[in-house]
Amino acid sequence: MIVDSSGLIGAWRLGKLDRIPDPKTTTLLPYEIGNVFWKMRKRVAGEWTEKELSALLDVVKNTFEIIEPNFVEVFFLSKETDLSFYDASYLWLARKLKEPILTLDEDFTGKWKTVKPEEL
Repeated sequence: MIVDSSGLIGAWRLGKLDRIPDPKTTTLLPYEIGNVFWKMRKRVAGEWTEKELSALLDVVKNTFEIIEPNFVEVFFLSKETDLSFYDASYLWLARKLKEPILTLDEDFTGKWKTVKPEEL
């Protein structure tokens, strides 16, 4: 299953990280996760700490297959689908491996099969 940042955060918050079957992602995910924590640092006091960020990144590093996207192909897919470059990278990987995307992002609707964290 391909995992984007919203899917990872959603599964983490629900305590379902261990239920993600054969997790795969792109090399962009750690940057997106860091950015999510950076954005949330003032909104969710006490919950989104460096300790949780480190633990979550360790899960990705140690249990996910991390795949470098073909950036040129992602760029053209982004233009074709009107998705952000980040989202297009997950769609690119999902198409390449023919797997669903674990996500909360509605932008994938109608573009590919998705799974929500609560469905794990």
